[in-house]
Amino acid sequence: LDAMPLYLHCELRLARLRLDACEVAEAEALLRTAEARMSRCMHLLPWLYVQHCILKLQWRRITYHVGVARASPAADAPNELLYRDPKAFADGRCPPSHSPLFRTFLGRGGSPPPPPPPPQR
Repeated sequence: LDAMPLYLHCELRLARLRLDACEVAEAEALLRTAEARMSRCMHLLPWLYVQHCILKLQWRRITYHVGVARASPAADAPNELLYRDPKAFADGRCPPSHSPLFRTFLGRGGSPPPPPPPPQR
């Protein structure tokens, strides 16, 4: 547990080497495991978080430059394409707060419009 920040540092260094070699898939896997490891680190230095963000931005730029970036779905695409989390719409409501799509749903979603008033007689 004490060596986790050191392991994270080594993982980020390896991800940087993979990005320098344009090995995009391997770098993505390393960055994903590093992101999961950061949530479990007890004494995470802010510098390591900044390095992770920098590497993630470099990875994004390289994927667009090489042409392997994933295309975003259109704004009018169905919810299955916009929110690819199986838990997102399981009950037809807002995704649970522990879902990674909760913030996205709050940003894009909204409350339904109020019902029209009853007709006057």
